[in-house]
Amino acid sequence: MKRKRIFKFLPLLLLVAGAMFVASCSSDDEDEVFVDSALKPLLGYWQYTGTTYDSTVGVLFKADGEVMKWEVFQGEYHERHLGTYGMDEDQHYFIKDDSRESSGEDVCHYITESSSDFMTIHYSGWSESLEYQSYKKLPGHP
Repeated sequence: MKRKRIFKFLPLLLLVAGAMFVASCSSDDEDEVFVDSALKPLLGYWQYTGTTYDSTVGVLFKADGEVMKWEVFQGEYHERHLGTYGMDEDQHYFIKDDSRESSGEDVCHYITESSSDFMTIHYSGWSESLEYQSYKKLPGHP
């Protein structure tokens, strides 16, 4: 008779256990960073398409709004902070360069061309040969 009572409540126990599982997973979503849908095309790794000598370089747009410069040199991956990114009132993408490499004041670099797999960044204040740099989108980590 006791077995029948246990089986009678088994569906209820499974329902409660399932609800607890779903509740525990939903708290993971709180750690996610909201990214404006207009900025989502920038997210990820972009590789510089110009000539480099012994390394591969690029930029990483992170979901938290940070932009990193990355480099693979002799098989080792390194990255450093470049700044933050956003979109101005005219709907142009920009990078606010607040890195130590900038002249001490915040400088904005604008993305002059962009598609799902290609972009050009205008680095204002850089030498003429490096002022416009093109990048291709990478499918994952370099």
